[in-house]
Amino acid sequence: MQAPFRQLPLFARLAFIPAFYIVNLGVFYYLGSFIAHQFLGVEDPSKLMSGTLDNASDVYPFLFLQGLFSIGGFLLSAILFTKFETGTIGRSMHLDVAPKIRLVLLAAIAIVVAQPLIEFLVELSKGLASSPALQPLRELEEKEAAFMESLLNYTGLGRFVVTATVIALIPALSEEFFFRGLIMRTMLRGKTNVAVAIVVSGLLFAIVHVQLSNFLAIWILGCFLGYLYYVSNSLWLPVIAHFINNFLTVLLKYLYSTGNVSKDFAEASSPLWLTLIGTALFALCIFMFYKRREKADFADTQEQPHIETPSYE
Repeated sequence: MQAPFRQLPLFARLAFIPAFYIVNLGVFYYLGSFIAHQFLGVEDPSKLMSGTLDNASDVYPFLFLQGLFSIGGFLLSAILFTKFETGTIGRSMHLDVAPKIRLVLLAAIAIVVAQPLIEFLVELSKGLASSPALQPLRELEEKEAAFMESLLNYTGLGRFVVTATVIALIPALSEEFFFRGLIMRTMLRGKTNVAVAIVVSGLLFAIVHVQLSNFLAIWILGCFLGYLYYVSNSLWLPVIAHFINNFLTVLLKYLYSTGNVSKDFAEASSPLWLTLIGTALFALCIFMFYKRREKADFADTQEQPHIETPSYE
């Protein structure tokens, strides 16, 4: 397939990305509304999609729609745009490279030891977002937080599997394809400085989540995921790390709801000494990734035509 976006300058390609996202999300919005109304028995899909659940039976349709929108908005946009930009998907997004087991284990350790640092960044973000001008956003975030709290308050194993799929697995795939596999890769192919590409893609990742109290934590996490993408030369490593981070939240909340743990880790705060130790270990993991980095390859993946060289012998 020809790549019509290949010759576009970097700023033009980056400008097309949100357009792709909006169009695809709009298509899946109407598709989700149709499915929810015709097959899931939802009388008012728009009300459900705004996060208003009238009864317990609305939970599964809501989770279905959330997963559908994530796939349609982020995942499909990343795949289609990459195809139009490079003509390939697997090679361009580094899906044909499996991360080494030791890097996967190191990523899992890094995510776990970074949790106290993430808690600290959440508290820091809350302080920075105390401006009266941000009050409407804070109220919206508090409403969404209360909704998510009720959504994660359950005890059934089946509900746990569905919730983990929608909140952990699908976002890990969709968001990594979009923010690292598409945005960051496009910037690197456009000869953008590696650090700039990592920071900017991480910043956009944080902005899209629209969470003031988690803004710094999500930004740092996004930068770390971008760093994993670069040092491993594989999109699967940040996908796995992203999944582990989200899955920990779902799992710990489930264990608390079922009484298997007595502490709600979502509301807990780590002591300073643990935060310092966790931060030091996280920094050590980053250094170890650097020492074990793969040769970066974000060049244009278009196969050059073979030109027969005449022989004069």
